Amino acid sequence: MGAVVLNYTTAEEFERENDVWRVTLKNQNADTAAVSGKELFNFTGAWIDRVDGMNPAKTQPKRQIVWVKGVSIALQLPEKFNGVGIAGLNSEDDAIVCVPSGQLRYIGPTETVYEGDIDM
Repeated sequence: MGAVVLNYTTAEEFERENDVWRVTLKNQNADTAAVSGKELFNFTGAWIDRVDGMNPAKTQPKRQIVWVKGVSIALQLPEKFNGVGIAGLNSEDDAIVCVPSGQLRYIGPTETVYEGDIDM
């Protein structure tokens, strides 16, 4: 459908001109590419503040991501539970899920807000 996915690629700079975003990208081999489009999606996870800080706009986007760390486990349940999952709240009103994935179930997460070094 025309999409190109580039992992391990850094947005070196970007600007918005009229209704079009223009972004310069660099991969691990230092190859660069220029892309443009009317929509720009920032999937940088914990590094979102760094990327948003590159925005030349006068108004920075509202932060919508909180860093968390957590623990999940994967285990195999009896066959009669294939395709079955459940979601709920634990005793501290945190979400907890059991999500089917093939023969395994992922159970968790327990999440704690993380405020340490994101590069560690």
